[in-house]
Amino acid sequence: EMELGRTLASIFEQVVLLQKIPQIIYEVKIEVVSSGGLLDLVPAVLGGITALAMADVEMSDLIGCSCACFAGDTGDVLIDPTSEEMQSTRGFCLVASLVGSDSVAHTLQQGRMSVVDSIKLTEAAAGACKAMEAPMRESLLPQ
Repeated sequence: EMELGRTLASIFEQVVLLQKIPQIIYEVKIEVVSSGGLLDLVPAVLGGITALAMADVEMSDLIGCSCACFAGDTGDVLIDPTSEEMQSTRGFCLVASLVGSDSVAHTLQQGRMSVVDSIKLTEAAAGACKAMEAPMRESLLPQ
């Protein structure tokens, strides 16, 4: 729980413009109803960044977050797998990236895989983050 909080703070600090008003402290509370382990980071990042944006917190960019793994039976790359799909994998890569600049804010890899497989999964997750840019920006526009 504390590790998740520190990771989220580290990710959000990369885009929140703290230097604008240094005296302000932002508190983001995220309640995890059902734990999926490390995969809780994906909805926590997306929910947290959306909450900050909707609260009109000034940010330099938005952050997307996605997870990629190989399907256990076919070896195909799965993006944002379900808990059940994760049971049959040998590992995963999770990426949080700034969607406007393609800069990586945080990566996490779990499991045993070759460097080539790790790169393939990281690129797939980063691509999924980039694909979030337009829908994220559109959903935050005033209705």
